[in-house]
Amino acid sequence: MPELTSIARLPDVVLRPGGLPSDRRPRLVATGYGGSVRGSFSGSTGYLADAGIDDGSIDGAFTLFSTDRHDRVLQARGALWKAQRLLARQSTGGFKFSAEFSAHLWRKHLPALAGTDVINNFQLFSDDFRARRRAHDVGAFFYIDGTLHDYLGGYRDYDVAAIDPATAGRVMDLERRGYHDADTVVTMSEHTAGTLVSQYGLPRDRISVVLPGANLSDEMADRVIALREIRAEDQELTVGFIGVYPERKGLPKLAAAITALRAEGVPIRLLVVGRCPDDIASLDGVEALGYISKTAEPDRFVDAMSRMDLGAMLSTVELSGIAVLEFLRCGIPVLATDVGGIPDNLRDGGGTTVSPTATTEEVAAVLGRLVGDETERRRLTAHAQARAHTTRWQRTAAALGELVAASGRR
Repeated sequence: MPELTSIARLPDVVLRPGGLPSDRRPRLVATGYGGSVRGSFSGSTGYLADAGIDDGSIDGAFTLFSTDRHDRVLQARGALWKAQRLLARQSTGGFKFSAEFSAHLWRKHLPALAGTDVINNFQLFSDDFRARRRAHDVGAFFYIDGTLHDYLGGYRDYDVAAIDPATAGRVMDLERRGYHDADTVVTMSEHTAGTLVSQYGLPRDRISVVLPGANLSDEMADRVIALREIRAEDQELTVGFIGVYPERKGLPKLAAAITALRAEGVPIRLLVVGRCPDDIASLDGVEALGYISKTAEPDRFVDAMSRMDLGAMLSTVELSGIAVLEFLRCGIPVLATDVGGIPDNLRDGGGTTVSPTATTEEVAAVLGRLVGDETERRRLTAHAQARAHTTRWQRTAAALGELVAASGRR
């Protein structure tokens, strides 16, 4: 039987008020090892949990690793693991992706989850979890943006450059076993579903696809929409970029295209939220606001979003592309590359795509057409506005709840 006090003692937890449900099994989302429920997975787990609690389909979220609660045994295991990598002449990055990391945490905390259904936003359950979960009556579900094959391979030159290929290979074997053992596997895109079939041998009929939501509260999104409605018309089209990894998300190419258009007298400018290299920030027509925390600086974030006429995300590789949904949630049309989960996010309209190999000149041509074609701009904006309320996490949470119930676990 689930015990609320045991669950509440996990390293970091968000739970529905009033305790666990009495009419069905508790459903809890597990985030990755980023240090907290709100901080891991770009905040997506926290938004999903809030939405599920709001509509009654999910009961909370947890992480097994908190940066606020030191685990001395885990730290010792990490030191040993890194020493072993050095002896093997391998990179010491990526302990959190090792089998040892997951094994320690699940062995320690699995009993607290007895009688619950766990929806994992991370790609790993440990072998110990698989061996013991049925004895503890724990349901195993995945809801992932991408596989480690796509992440550790596709992002190798960017976010995960410090992780050794040998470490990646070992952890993908563990990942594969988890998918095949799970009660249900759900992905955020058809792209990831295809990778599970081609690279992990998972039958397609065992995989469901449910689009994620925008990582914005309803209050913030509605404020952006309201400000955009009363905003005075500008002579220049403002293209917005949001991202922590500017190179992977195509900021240099976007800035170069806008610079070329401005040199031709085209009324267009670039507004950057996130990390912006100095050479781009100093360009004519570029305004770099730096990183803005949605939680600590909501007014600044709302103000920045309300000034954007077009969102841009020219990623060379992308698992889901939730920033696309954030633009749409605010009624802002999008120019994006057709990689990873982005085509899924735009399949119902609100944007236009280019190839990830598109040249600066080709991107400039698309932007130039949008500046000059007011009818097309209005059409894209209308489609984005129509999708504003269909990109909320509540829809995702409800779909996940139905899938868990359909698995036979109630």
